[in-house]
Amino acid sequence: MVLTMPVKRHVRRIRKEEQPSYPSIYAPPFPSKMEFEQLKVEVEYLKKKVETDKTKELEGELNIPKDVFERLPKEIQKSIKGVQLCYEKDHADFCFMGIRKALSTAIHIRFKRAGKEKQLYDDKKEPYDLAKWIELAKQNGFLSANLAKKLTKELKLFGDTSSHDYMIDFHKEDVPSIFMLLRLALDRMYCEN
Repeated sequence: MVLTMPVKRHVRRIRKEEQPSYPSIYAPPFPSKMEFEQLKVEVEYLKKKVETDKTKELEGELNIPKDVFERLPKEIQKSIKGVQLCYEKDHADFCFMGIRKALSTAIHIRFKRAGKEKQLYDDKKEPYDLAKWIELAKQNGFLSANLAKKLTKELKLFGDTSSHDYMIDFHKEDVPSIFMLLRLALDRMYCEN
């Protein structure tokens, strides 16, 4: 059987129509090498964008102005960086412990710089609890009365015992508000005085 030219074209057209269009579950398309490289570039771009967005979120929620941060002693800077890292990794428990450490270290160093370190200890040379340190910082003018009141009120979240109690359930949403109090306290102790 000999096919004429118009018939051959018709057969080719029918065969093309019968072929599945992509994407198909039967014959998934494979990207060419160039398309694959483009996909890799897009994935890398998206990864960087997600990291940038996370950093912006972190900076927005746990932000300390650069000029304030640079005035802080290295010990406090280290604690703050630790809090920010724990927050980024969703470890709220450790954020509160770090905030407590940063606050107690800040008060201790501020008293030491003022030559009043002995006020932080009782007659037996044992340190007072953090609530007493906050009160002493207020009395010495290192913290405002309003800020000291707020810190004392929130002390249960990062105080002497709560941060170590396994029954207390910390939430990431609580960290920024407490961190803001720490930021205000640091600003007052190391930038205003």
